[in-house]
Amino acid sequence: MTSPTSLYIIVGSLLVPSCAVLGMAHVLRWRREKRQRLARAPISEKLLRPAGESLRLRIDDLAEQFGERLSFAMILPGAMLAAVLLMSPDSSISRSRAVAAFVICTILLLILLRRAFQNHEELSNCRLGFHGERAVAEELNQLMAEGCRVFHDLPMEPYGNIDHVIVSTAGVFAVETKMRRKRPPPQGKRDCDAVFDGEAVHFPTWTETRMVDQARMQAERLSTFLTSAVGAAVAVQAVLTLPGWFLTSRVPPGKVRVLNPKGIRSIAVDARALKLSAEMIQRICHQLEAKCRTVEL
Repeated sequence: MTSPTSLYIIVGSLLVPSCAVLGMAHVLRWRREKRQRLARAPISEKLLRPAGESLRLRIDDLAEQFGERLSFAMILPGAMLAAVLLMSPDSSISRSRAVAAFVICTILLLILLRRAFQNHEELSNCRLGFHGERAVAEELNQLMAEGCRVFHDLPMEPYGNIDHVIVSTAGVFAVETKMRRKRPPPQGKRDCDAVFDGEAVHFPTWTETRMVDQARMQAERLSTFLTSAVGAAVAVQAVLTLPGWFLTSRVPPGKVRVLNPKGIRSIAVDARALKLSAEMIQRICHQLEAKCRTVEL
């Protein structure tokens, strides 16, 4: 039988580290929030959204959730044992109480670890998408030297965001970026080839249609917004781009163009397609900049 003094030492050794970890997490969060309230950033003007801003914010949230759930998973067994010991008046633990504590602890651990695993999977996918949007932005930003205006991560509440928007004399282009990992291809095929048939993108071992529909719908929503904002009809060309893939189209240019990032220049910088005047470009860009200038330091 364990003496009361020994019991308190055991419980304290189990609870103190747990409370210290949780307390430190809350103190750090409190200090961050206090700093944001009391300290003013040197730049008061809102900045334009960089490429992948929505994903960056989501990555921060997921990383914080992942850390919290792992911390709780590490703390839980000790906290459960301490609780069982405190509920034992004679400083001993009955078999039934021990089994019940073990079952409850195991269930809670499995729930926490399952959610942490889901967090990690989503975090991995968001990071992949973030790097894809940054890679595409690097290509598109070069078009500004040729007279194009380029905006990134355009908010379209409640429909998420448009990854990139290009405005040039050739028109307005809504660019949707999708990153897909390459899988081992069937024999005789390359793992980097993708084919667009007008409705779906066919990869070596799978087919996707949702990305095509998403690009089309986002372009239509942007067209509706700009038409209302500038008071004149504004057509928007949907562009779906897949960094790292060699893309082939089996159909003539239509509502959705599927291109490698390096191929977007061929449609955005086209001297033969003079669809927008300088005055209309200015009006459109004014509306887009107002929606994109939301980043506060």
